[in-house]
Amino acid sequence: MIDPDPSTHHLHFFFDDVAPQNAGTNGNPPGKWVIWDVPSPFTGMKVADRPADANRICVLVANSNHEIELDTGNCVDIPAC
Repeated sequence: MIDPDPSTHHLHFFFDDVAPQNAGTNGNPPGKWVIWDVPSPFTGMKVADRPADANRICVLVANSNHEIELDTGNCVDIPAC
């Protein structure tokens, strides 16, 4: 089980143009992600920010070194605008 303490773990949001294994500092190469680790509404990534080749927004748990932990998140389709 992952420790839910925000000082040790947080969420990385990313679009599906980044492979899940590259959504943290342990990626090769590291992809672009946005961190969410505060108890407030998430506003760091918007549908309008998506790259042209992205169809889904994803989230994974990362540790305090921003290394992602595979199989800890999910992706959802971005609705057509």
